[in-house]
Amino acid sequence: MRDLNRYSAGDSLPAAPAVAGFKELRDGLFREFYCAQPSPDLARFLAGHRHLQGGTFMVTIAFEQAWLIGHFLDHLARHMPGVPVIVADNSRTGSGSREIAAACLAGGGSYLKLPSNPIRNINRSHGNALNWVWRNIVRPLQPRVFGFLDHDIFPLAPVDVDALLGEQDFYGQKMDKGRGWAVWAGYSFYRFAALADRRLDFNPDMDRRLVAGGRNYGPLYRHYDPATLRFAKREFRAFEDPALGSVVTERIDGWVHFGGVSYQEQKMRSRKYLESLIAA
Repeated sequence: MRDLNRYSAGDSLPAAPAVAGFKELRDGLFREFYCAQPSPDLARFLAGHRHLQGGTFMVTIAFEQAWLIGHFLDHLARHMPGVPVIVADNSRTGSGSREIAAACLAGGGSYLKLPSNPIRNINRSHGNALNWVWRNIVRPLQPRVFGFLDHDIFPLAPVDVDALLGEQDFYGQKMDKGRGWAVWAGYSFYRFAALADRRLDFNPDMDRRLVAGGRNYGPLYRHYDPATLRFAKREFRAFEDPALGSVVTERIDGWVHFGGVSYQEQKMRSRKYLESLIAA
């Protein structure tokens, strides 16, 4: 939520700070509960990935759509060769999880099924999946550099993460609605040493109108001057889908983002056409 001095008479309800505070408390309780839940495969997973300590790896949160993971792993293998990819599965169905595990086996991703997520809201479910990964995978493995990427964002050209970071502690797409800012957790790269001791929260902060990663304004981003940092370039392009008509895609640096493909019915119905665009 915003600092109290950032609320004004223009807010829709006099109780807006109280409502935002309640939601932050509620979300914090769910976060702590969920992050404490065990995955039966976690100890084995960490033991098998100790070699990643001090290195670089990417993480994506999978949700039901194995075909997206297949394309995601293929694109990262082509444009980020040699960079390990961890696929943390937040799916709700057993069939979805089995298919995603198979896609990881075929595509070279490291698969881990997350604990059952009690949160039904898709944005907060995703945020807490990221929180679980941060606490239970990233922190124990202690990489030099790691990235969080949505499973429906695909690189179209070679990616050099160290060059993107430069001398910065993080890099990605800046979100700023005038109430605080953050880097979107769907395209974000970090130096672990700069974050290791911070109590991060990758949930959205809708009071600040910031999606995944927005709650990190308080523990992380408010301590940096955005005027001194580089951020990703972002633009929107339209294409004509035979089923949907004109659809806008997001371009972030040299990546294309098809947001909402895993849960928006219209986009799921247009899978074949989206696959043709991704594979192009």
